[in-house]
Amino acid sequence: MKSIEVKASSVEEAIEKGLAELGMRHDEVDIEIIEVGGLFKKAKVQLTVRPTEGERALEFVRQLLFRMGLKVEAEFAEDNEKAEIRLCGEDSGKIIGRRGDCLDAVQYLASMIANKEGEAYKKIIIDCGDYRQKRVETLEKLARRLADKAVAKGRKIALEPMNPFERRVIHTALSDNPDVTTESEGTEPNRFVVVKPKVQRPQKKRPPQRRGKDNTRKAKPGRSAASKPKGFLGFGEYLGNSRTGAEDSFDRGGTGGVKE
Repeated sequence: MKSIEVKASSVEEAIEKGLAELGMRHDEVDIEIIEVGGLFKKAKVQLTVRPTEGERALEFVRQLLFRMGLKVEAEFAEDNEKAEIRLCGEDSGKIIGRRGDCLDAVQYLASMIANKEGEAYKKIIIDCGDYRQKRVETLEKLARRLADKAVAKGRKIALEPMNPFERRVIHTALSDNPDVTTESEGTEPNRFVVVKPKVQRPQKKRPPQRRGKDNTRKAKPGRSAASKPKGFLGFGEYLGNSRTGAEDSFDRGGTGGVKE
């Protein structure tokens, strides 16, 4: 941050002289009165240029990277509407995180720091190795593929929960598709997009299960569970494919999960 000291006959004159030297307004600098001055002594003030929203965000990101011990460099560009911070380095993958979660969190915090003062809001964008553009392209491909699947099967398909930016990418990618519509459902942070075919097929009802006289299900012919030898592992269990309740739940680890 640029800072200068100015002397003049009075405090007011010193401030005006300093503003003229910096070419700035009162609301763009912090003013500290060092000496009031007097009959035989001049007044002295220090004027420090206030950082912009983007500069505050950049300083926060650099301090965060330093404290995390990550080898990542930050480049910076700013205009009247937004500030962009681009990260690169050997630890880029760590700052991106799983599906960009860490990068989104850093961007959110940097935006809060940048816009904590003043009424104007400046958009803060943080990217790392063109991750965001690559993510957009991946989501657009996913959207088109799931639209084709929804039309072929004649039923709606729900994607995994996404942040507002990613949901907007899905909506935009399918906005011109004449065969499907999209809408968001659920509540944050678990809000997700549903792709619906405009022509839906009626779902087939499952036939009722056969029951015995005591109103219990009839077992299928063949060896019963009780007759399985003790300690015997089924084929799937032997391969390590037995699924727990947690594993049976909806998998969110892929590029774009689907719930049907």
